[in-house]
Parts: sequence; structure tokens; C-alpha cells
Amino acid sequence: MTSWWFIIPTGILAVIGVGALIWRGGAWYGAVNTDRANFKEFMKEVREDLKKILQRLPEQTTASGSPVTLTDYGKTIAEDLGAQAWAEKLAPTLLPTIVGTRAFQVDEFARDHVTDDLSDDWRVRVAECAYEHGLKRDQVLAVLRVVLRDEFLRIGNFSGPEDRPASP
Repeated sequence: MTSWWFIIPTGILAVIGVGALIWRGGAWYGAVNTDRANFKEFMKEVREDLKKILQRLPEQTTASGSPVTLTDYGKTIAEDLGAQAWAEKLAPTLLPTIVGTRAFQVDEFARDHVTDDLSDDWRVRVAECAYEHGLKRDQVLAVLRVVLRDEFLRIGNFSGPEDRPASP
């Protein structure tokens, strides 16, 4: 038989132990909530920073894919340049050069032409357009490349699904 002097201290120790567990659990719960609040604030700051970064990036004129296509902004640039009329006038004169080639070769030819063989007038137009829209020269040349390639594919006798123009 145990005596009362042993039961009371054991009970007191048990109450103190349970109290300590409750206190530690509460401290842990508070720390977790504080961490969650800090994480939410951190994520909010990251989201705001990303928005600022994305606003500073220049708009893209072409969308990557196969084949490369014009974005809505690229179509606006093409309209500002009068690129479709340019391509409709130029493509028939260059078409004999690329007869019998495949679509990817037509694309390479269009890229090489706008990079190396533009007239001085068109080089000035490209530079002005890049300046006015805050673009790099290569972004404007990419628009001309896509428009010229699509015109070649439209008027040429190219076969296969990969040879159809990507932009209407």
C-alpha cells in the first residue's frame, strides 16, 4: 500500500508535466502560425517582384514553336512596317531560288534574306521600328522573316503538312 506522501508529489509532477506539454504545444502552434504568416508575406513580396520584372521585359514579336509564328504584338509590328505588302512584292522574285526545297529550308532562306540582303531603305525602316517600339533589331527582323516565309509557303508549290504557313 502506498502512502499519501508519495501520491501527492506524483500527482503534482503529472500536473506539471501535462502543463508543460500544453505550454510547449501552444508555443509550437504559435511558432507555426508565425512561420505561415511570414511565408504568406514572403510569397506576396515575390509575386509583386515578379510582376515588376515581367512588366520590364519587352514584348515578344514571335512565339516559339514549330514553326515560329507571330504574336499579336508581332502582327502589330508587321502592320506598322507594311511587311505583308513587302513580302507579296518580294517573294515572287525570290521564289525560283528556293523551288524544290523543304519548309525548314524556306524558313532558313527567309531568315538569311532579312538578316543579310535587306535594302538600305528596309534597314532604316527596321531600325526606326525597333526604336519606336523599344525592341531589338533582331525582334523586328524576326517579324519580317515570318511574314516572308509564310508568303513563300503560300505562293510556292511546297508539299506536306509541315510546309503549310503557320500564320494566316
